[in-house]
Amino acid sequence: MKKLLLFSALLVCSILLFFGKDVKADVGDTTVFVASTNQSTFSSQEIKLDNVTLNVKIADTPDKMEQGLQYSDPLPYTEGMLFIPQSPEVLAMWMPNMKFSLDMIWFDNNGNVLHIEKNVPPCTSLDQSTCPIYNRTGQPSQYALEVTAGFVDKNNITMNSKLTMPISGVSNSFAPMEQTITLATDKEAYLPGDTVQLSGMAVGQPNILVALQIKDSSGNIILIRTVQSDSNGNFAIQFKIPPTATSGNFSIISSAKINGLIINQTKTVTATVPEFGTLIMPLFGISFIMISMMTIFLRKFRNYQR
Repeated sequence: MKKLLLFSALLVCSILLFFGKDVKADVGDTTVFVASTNQSTFSSQEIKLDNVTLNVKIADTPDKMEQGLQYSDPLPYTEGMLFIPQSPEVLAMWMPNMKFSLDMIWFDNNGNVLHIEKNVPPCTSLDQSTCPIYNRTGQPSQYALEVTAGFVDKNNITMNSKLTMPISGVSNSFAPMEQTITLATDKEAYLPGDTVQLSGMAVGQPNILVALQIKDSSGNIILIRTVQSDSNGNFAIQFKIPPTATSGNFSIISSAKINGLIINQTKTVTATVPEFGTLIMPLFGISFIMISMMTIFLRKFRNYQR
């Protein structure tokens, strides 16, 4: 009977190993965990962190992110795993079933470093619920990179480092974003005294200062202001066309330092002052009506006196 039970257990394990999936099998009073080390379902792609080229496995589904590097052998410093959620979220990592220590780096959607954890050891606790959780900063990230411990120090990776190589074949992959500024107004033409609603976006780096100048058609500066973009690069202000403005174009000039580059952008809006002939006709008509009414009133007043 014992031989039969032993044979059955071995048979179940063999079948599970053959199909190569992470499963749990119950054999009598014994729980057998069979974990696959086959990661052929992960696509690979080259990326760059600063000037360091890495060949990484892409974990872009919940199943792949859950599996991660569990049961993997130590990686050379030229390899790693890049986690890519469908949208920015707090990517918390832990280390059960790991064979080697890791460096972990979190990035925003522009490839800027948000957080670094170095020399994170495997969790050897039998109770996985006691394993430490890393990146409890609560800061959403779009990418997380796991590499063999020592990579960060070896390659001088800092909070100013940049993930720049695009990832092809991944639906929500990023590419190095161009450094640009876009400007938009609520209208294209205004009258003197109108309020202009100006909005813009600085692409390539969040939370930067954008210098703005507004000049009239004669080149006179009517506004100088500095605004800060938000975490998505958006900014907005409003200003008035001077009541004394003459007809002509107003230039909105923006400037910002994005990733070390000075980027400029200009938008033109038009101020239209009604011409004299356009103004005089309505005034003449109003004056004629008022004179006619006064004449009628005076006639009636004289008749009343008689």
